[in-house]
Amino acid sequence: MPPKRIPKAPSRTDDSQYLEFLSSLKLAGMGLKTSSAVLDREVLWQLSDKDKPRCNFSEEYKHTTIGEDFFEAEGQYGVTIADGERLALKIECTFDVHMHVQAPVKPEMAKRFAESDLRFVLLPYARYFVTDMTSQMQIPPIVLPLATAMGKARVRSKEDSHAV
Repeated sequence: MPPKRIPKAPSRTDDSQYLEFLSSLKLAGMGLKTSSAVLDREVLWQLSDKDKPRCNFSEEYKHTTIGEDFFEAEGQYGVTIADGERLALKIECTFDVHMHVQAPVKPEMAKRFAESDLRFVLLPYARYFVTDMTSQMQIPPIVLPLATAMGKARVRSKEDSHAV
């Protein structure tokens, strides 16, 4: 078996260029792009009677468009409560951003931002969206974590404070 290759760490030059890139960013626009929700109350209450339902949270970030002095990126979020084949709750939403930056945009910097730091911009909005949506469904509100290990969070519900 060949030895595992260790990914090359960014050089200090790359880091200083990235810091310069970050300092030139200006959020020009942001908003909800898509959303959907499915709730089966009967299944949710059955799961709640047995045990605390397990909520799963997913997140994914990517850049979508790169222009001369701007780029666009999005964060996709999902929350599910299920027991095997029975789906009790599924909420999905996508938020996008339009960022202005000093021209010319370096695609590798936009990609790096989207994959590492965009979450700090968008996660609070997704967090509010999911909590508000579940509150309006008249079920215990689900509160997403303030920070995650890039898509590996366990979501808790309000009953375990339903905080994720």
